[in-house]
Amino acid sequence: MNEVSEKMATASAMLAYAFRISSEISSGRIGPEICNRTVNIITGDAGVHLEPDPSVSRKELSAWSTNMVMLALYGSALTCDELLDSTSIGKSQDQSDIGIVVLVNQLRNAFAHSPWLPKWRIFPKYRKAYPIKLANGASFTFPAHELDGEFVKPGDYGGLEFWLALLKQCEGMVEL
Repeated sequence: MNEVSEKMATASAMLAYAFRISSEISSGRIGPEICNRTVNIITGDAGVHLEPDPSVSRKELSAWSTNMVMLALYGSALTCDELLDSTSIGKSQDQSDIGIVVLVNQLRNAFAHSPWLPKWRIFPKYRKAYPIKLANGASFTFPAHELDGEFVKPGDYGGLEFWLALLKQCEGMVEL
């Protein structure tokens, strides 16, 4: 695995970790009591000392976990966009590769403009449908022509299952 694919693997792992933590919070296996303990973060200097915060509610913890997933999703799109841009994939004439590049870039842009409530801002030259077929057989048509100005929803990029498969494929593409 080269440095580029390691970045992609790390971004995918961080998204999976955010999903795991969110799932544990949703199921109640992690609750607000996690905030009742002191946390010491070793920084190599004086460090950071987080005091207990017993005022955190289950609702707040759930909202934080949703935000963590959103930021991890953004991180995966940002990393994937950077990596695809650094390879020859961005210059490919294959329609599916073009669709992957446009989808990844547009999702990254949606988060860049508003990471807490991402909204599609698609320039007119990209407003068309982009068919994507992944190596695992999954397919999706990215409807960029319908999304400008809309808030990002998982179905807009094929759902989380498709996104994770796309990231895995991109990781393999940049290993080449």
